[in-house]
Amino acid sequence: RALKDVANKIPADADGAIKDLSKACEELKCDKNTTPPSDTKKVLCNSFADAIITISNSVRSASPLGSNVFFNPTDYLANAEIKLLEALADIKADNALIGSTLKEKEVKDAIEEVEDAQSKLQKGDFPDAIEELTKALKDLDCDTVLIVDLEREELCDAIIDSIVAVAEEMIIT
Repeated sequence: RALKDVANKIPADADGAIKDLSKACEELKCDKNTTPPSDTKKVLCNSFADAIITISNSVRSASPLGSNVFFNPTDYLANAEIKLLEALADIKADNALIGSTLKEKEVKDAIEEVEDAQSKLQKGDFPDAIEELTKALKDLDCDTVLIVDLEREELCDAIIDSIVAVAEEMIIT
C-alpha cells in the first residue's frame, strides 16, 4: 500500500513519498539487522532505501552530493541543525538574506524535527529518523519547486543530505 501511495505523490509531494517509503521500511523492520536478513528482505529494504535516496536527490536545489561531505548521518543532522539555528538567529536579528521568505515558526518547527530525528538515529531507528526529517522538509515547504530563496534552498538541501545519509546507512550489504 505504501508503494502505491508513493507513486501518486511523486514529484509534487516528495516529503510525503519519502515518508511513505520510511513507513514501508518500518513495516519490514529494515533497521533491525540483528539476524541475517533473507534475500527477499535485503532486496526490498535496499530498494526502499535507494528510492528514498533518489527521490531526495530529485528535490535538491543543487546537484546531488557526489561524495560524502561528512562521514556519517549524525554529522549531516548536526550540520542541518546548525544551519537552521543560524537561520533562526538571522530572522530574530532581522538579518535574513535578501529574498528570504523564511518565517520564525517554520524554522523553529524544523529544528524540533531535526532534534527528534537525532534522537531516533541514536537509537538506531533509521525509518523513524527519516520520517522526522520529512516533517522538517514539510515545515520548510521544500517540495515547492519554484523557490527562489537561497537561504530556504540551503536549509532544504541540508535536510535532504541528512535523509540521504540515513537511507544509505539502511542499505544492507
